[in-house]
Amino acid sequence: MTTPTLPPLREDLRLSPGPIAHNGSPTWTIHDPASNRFYRIGWHTFEILSRWPLGTASAIAAAVAAQTTLTPSVADVERVARYLFQNTLLQVTQPAGLDWLLQKARANHQHWGAWLLKNYLFLRIPLLHPDRLLTRLLPRVRWLLTAECLTVVVCAALVGLLLIVRQWDYFSTTLVHSWTAGDVVPYGLAMVLSKSLHELGHALVAKRYGCRVPVMGVAILLLWPVLFTETSDVWRLPDRRQRLAVGAAGMLAELALAALATLAWAVLDDGPLRNAAFFLATVTWTLTLAINLNPLMRFDGYFLLSDGLEWVNLQERSFAMGRWFMRELLFGLREPPPETLPKGRHRFLIFFAWSVWIYRFFLFLGIAVLVYHYFFKILGLFLFCVEAGYFVVRPILKEWQAWVGKRQSVRINGHTLVTGMVLLTLLTAFCLPWLHTVEAPATLRAVHHTRIFAPQAARLATPLPPIGQTVRAGDLLARLDLPDLTHKEKHIEREIALLRWQIASRAQDKELLEQGQSLQEQLATRFTELAAVHKEQARLVLTAPFAATVVDRLEAAVPGEWVADGEPLLRLVDPGTQVVEGFVAGDHPGMVLQAEAIFYAENPDFPPLPCRLLTVDAVNTQRLLDPELASRYGGPILVREEHTEELIPREAHFRVTLSPQITLPPLSQLLRGTVTITIPAESPASRLWRQVAALLLRESGF
Repeated sequence: MTTPTLPPLREDLRLSPGPIAHNGSPTWTIHDPASNRFYRIGWHTFEILSRWPLGTASAIAAAVAAQTTLTPSVADVERVARYLFQNTLLQVTQPAGLDWLLQKARANHQHWGAWLLKNYLFLRIPLLHPDRLLTRLLPRVRWLLTAECLTVVVCAALVGLLLIVRQWDYFSTTLVHSWTAGDVVPYGLAMVLSKSLHELGHALVAKRYGCRVPVMGVAILLLWPVLFTETSDVWRLPDRRQRLAVGAAGMLAELALAALATLAWAVLDDGPLRNAAFFLATVTWTLTLAINLNPLMRFDGYFLLSDGLEWVNLQERSFAMGRWFMRELLFGLREPPPETLPKGRHRFLIFFAWSVWIYRFFLFLGIAVLVYHYFFKILGLFLFCVEAGYFVVRPILKEWQAWVGKRQSVRINGHTLVTGMVLLTLLTAFCLPWLHTVEAPATLRAVHHTRIFAPQAARLATPLPPIGQTVRAGDLLARLDLPDLTHKEKHIEREIALLRWQIASRAQDKELLEQGQSLQEQLATRFTELAAVHKEQARLVLTAPFAATVVDRLEAAVPGEWVADGEPLLRLVDPGTQVVEGFVAGDHPGMVLQAEAIFYAENPDFPPLPCRLLTVDAVNTQRLLDPELASRYGGPILVREEHTEELIPREAHFRVTLSPQITLPPLSQLLRGTVTITIPAESPASRLWRQVAALLLRESGF
């Protein structure tokens, strides 16, 4: 039987020493210049590749076993050959190999729709080929890459932060003002400058260690432009400290800029330069620490963690370990783990994978929601589906397909029984109707209650009734006096008397006789003006709108004192009947009239009060009439901080009224609390379907 000859290696591949592995064995790095990809191999694979010209798997295995302490099998050599073939590192001359390459090329050829989708989410635009420029620039800025420069920057950062702590109130006030003022352009310019310096830091340090920097440009990542620098050549550096230096160079450059900008803001006088330093400091500190240092995304923090642990393809390896652990936890397949590692590293990979999955689930879902709100109806809904489908649904479906493919390996055991019970419980809970409640801030008060306000700035002519006095409908509560109005009334009455005398005497005076028609018109005008004055005076007479009890009064108001326009003078309450008034946040279409509810007062001595729902407003409340529930006065409903007395809720609240189901004693004071309204039983599945259908109808404009 003839042993098949192995295809030769490609002649353009480059081999360079790699870092020392965790077990102390050497590694090497293969660079494929055609695809600019790097492959890390171990001692075992290196010895096999060193004898690849022998041509056959058996000859290579025998030579390695004879010349080294390793004992590879023919299957090991064939496994290496398959790895090389799948990554197109071999010269393909046989028809079968050429056919496979053609099939692979066709598979990699994307449909225009898939291409558009991928490039909408990830698009790289090369702008510069900076390798020669960096070669000329490096000798002039080499002093920036020294320990002395780093020491100066650290000292500047410490001094700047210390000075900011001493001016923290002013700094925080400036920060809040810049955010609320919507200073987008200064922050955008600061971001461009800081990120340009960030990428330049990566490029210069990579060039310092002899790496090639072929391209720099802009990448459109989820509709957001980010700068990038191609530093894949760093893979061939065997020293881990050098790779860490390249990975940290961008953040160190930004932090240096942040330190200098912080110090500049602390020492400069108010003006454009200080404002520019403020924007640079806030942008660089925030973006560097919150985004670039985050290891859960493939930014600098991730690559620093990967190089620091000396774990190539950390994310892929952790994902494989995380999926293996999840399948074992759910189904107990008893499959070997993807790789054999010490327990500590094994657990770390699982923890890292699950952390990334949870973080990215909420991150990508939040991005999808932002995209949905950013664009107009149909396009926003389409882009939401694209974002959520590609980043959230697609990975879940791929894992589901893997589960289906392993269904033959699933056996009944403790893991499958627990998984089945949990799945059945969740499915039952999702489909069965559930009773639930809606909580809303509320007040218990008398049905008939009112506040008596001064209709305009005037002088109090009569004393206000005391607290506790009972009044009947129409009883006088207070009389206000406006001296200008009284003077105007007397002046008009004198003019009316004069006009009447002139009209009565016109027969005796030729001039008055000629003005007869004009005098009549003037008299009618004066009567109209007098009626208007009397109407204004009637507004100054305050009477009780219904039978009630005085429960509050303006104590400072005594006869002869002036009161301001709109100042509350009295509060009247009819304590005979009560009502609960609540404000439900958001729209709750599940509420039905006559639904059961319970009012819980803030006063612990007041027992829970059973109620029934009477009314639900169809339109959200534009302003709160009573201040007890407003946040400005310690209530739970947030209102806008405006310079007017109107209490305008920040979020949509719908007013509901409820009637108590037990007889209460007369209530003279308002009670604040919470009302819990029972919603008719409905399954989460039907509620979700109703909400999705309502969303689709609303956003499609049908």
